[in-house]
Amino acid sequence: MAASIYISNLDPNQKWFARLSAITSEESIVDSNDDVLIELFNSQSDAEASINRVAYGSFSFGAAVRATLTDDSEEPEIGLFNPNDTWHLRVTFTEGDEDTIREFGPMTDLDEVIDPLLVTDVMCDARAKLEVDKATHLKTTRALALATHIQELECLPTGDKRNLTDNMRGLDQQVRVDEIRIHGDRNSLLNTLTVVEFKDLER
Repeated sequence: MAASIYISNLDPNQKWFARLSAITSEESIVDSNDDVLIELFNSQSDAEASINRVAYGSFSFGAAVRATLTDDSEEPEIGLFNPNDTWHLRVTFTEGDEDTIREFGPMTDLDEVIDPLLVTDVMCDARAKLEVDKATHLKTTRALALATHIQELECLPTGDKRNLTDNMRGLDQQVRVDEIRIHGDRNSLLNTLTVVEFKDLER
């Protein structure tokens, strides 16, 4: 199993570089019973040169192990993104794994898109944009006065969806009918519909 950062609870929420290495018996470490040293850096070059370390910690071999870090510099001072949790990182590093540097962050609250067809950066970006746009819409409500009374509308349940067609205006769209009003006298009945339309917005 390859070494990896399983999940981050670090604040500030930014791009980080973690150096993971197995502890040798000669090394001085926070907890002598731990197996792995984790060091946090702001850049790949700092991690490779092991300079300007931001924080460090240690943990035992395992998968998705909770690791708590200690500040090693004044800025940036690390904190907990979710203060209800007491750990900074969940890390996987098992016995026999090679020392490595892992890049991770920043985090997002969007659901992960998992699809075996998303094999290129272009396809991944297009799918991510689609997922955001699917959750973004505009709701408009309007009243429509029909020129004649349509008897079938008397039995139409509110909240039902219907296609709205207007040949003169070239409209053909689906709306939700929230209210049906019948007014006038028995010789001249008219219908007024309150409909709701949802439009996708892109950003």
